[in-house]
Amino acid sequence: MFKLCVFDMDGTLVDSIGDIAAAMNRSLEKLGHETYSVSEYKHMVGNGMEVLCRRAMHGENEERIQKLIELYKKDYLKNCCVLSKLYPGMGELIKELSRNGIKCAVLSNKPHEQVMEIAEKIMDCDDYFKIMGQSDRFPTKPAPDSLLYIIKESGVDKSNIAYIGDSNVDIKLGKAAGVFTVGAAWGFRGEGELRAEGASAIAHDSKELKEVLM
Repeated sequence: MFKLCVFDMDGTLVDSIGDIAAAMNRSLEKLGHETYSVSEYKHMVGNGMEVLCRRAMHGENEERIQKLIELYKKDYLKNCCVLSKLYPGMGELIKELSRNGIKCAVLSNKPHEQVMEIAEKIMDCDDYFKIMGQSDRFPTKPAPDSLLYIIKESGVDKSNIAYIGDSNVDIKLGKAAGVFTVGAAWGFRGEGELRAEGASAIAHDSKELKEVLM
């Protein structure tokens, strides 16, 4: 049984792709740019808001990209919980982990303000000892700095820590930090990408994840 479980947010704890796609498409339309399908966004997210905007406006000049970042940031913060919801069983799993003395944390590449907006509206923040989004304090995942900070704050040895995420970015992060990695196959990227990146274990739903973590 692990003593600290750190979760990615989008595609792992929260099914947020509908709100991300809607906010981005509204922002792109304001700039007269082509929009994308929800399925396309599943392969564009994962590296943070700025990278998402750059991928959406690939080939455009910097001024247009910065305008998109500005528009999307405002739109998404206002509409980030319209469609988003916890994946089945994840809220219950977090509570069970906590009841059994296992510390839980969230680490996301989404800007911290957006992370907290979602956490406060659709998650029980009391179940987590640390909730962190992207800020100027640390580089984005897969750089391990932010995860190493959470590990230090927790006081838990790396041998007793699991990082759970749905993309190759998450597996790279966990490996770089030297912890056990669990691929969330129900998320945006799927099992193939997680296995290819070398996840320590794969879970297909919250029940399988419980078996891995407890």
